[in-house]
Amino acid sequence: MSRSGTRPSNSQPQAGVLAVIWRRDRVLLVKRRRSPHANYWGFPGGAVEPGEPFREAARREVREETGIQARPEEPITALDLIQPDEENGPGYHYVLIAVRLTYLQGRIEPGDDAVEADWFSPVALPEPLCPEVSHMVRDSRPTG
Repeated sequence: MSRSGTRPSNSQPQAGVLAVIWRRDRVLLVKRRRSPHANYWGFPGGAVEPGEPFREAARREVREETGIQARPEEPITALDLIQPDEENGPGYHYVLIAVRLTYLQGRIEPGDDAVEADWFSPVALPEPLCPEVSHMVRDSRPTG
């Protein structure tokens, strides 16, 4: 999402980020306030602003949605979020870059696009989940 909370209305793909943060054996998830996937649980994230590096966008989105301070690391994967419009046209298309971040400090205080936020065990994830979340939790879990 852009800072104004609106979705892009053209058919050009828009860049977005998903912030994947583990703290000990728990992953940070937020319950989304707005579409797409309002009231579903997923990773903090949103649109990359013009001129903003994707790692910085991930850091910003985590801070805005949860109050958590985190250091961005490497990208994990990229995926498409495509929602057709009523006439089955392109509607909107996000190319989402999932970025691993390292927790630095802070207590969770949901804000911006988050209704709720919390740390979850991968064996007790909340429902409903945004698409791709369960397998990304499984695939991103730190080893060791």
